[in-house]
Amino acid sequence: MKLDDKPVRVATSIDWCLASLEQCWKEKARTYAPAEIEEAKAAYDHARRVYQGMLDEIK
Repeated sequence: MKLDDKPVRVATSIDWCLASLEQCWKEKARTYAPAEIEEAKAAYDHARRVYQGMLDEIK
């Protein structure tokens, strides 16, 4: 959704997404095979950066 050609960002929703991401990582990190763990970490780190960037946009 956009408002004045800018994406709508709601801090509480982004915070929820970050918390959910962390919970998911806590639950799933141990299930990755050793050969997959670095790629999984990179994917989660990327998601963290995306969500943090969204938060930074609204501050």
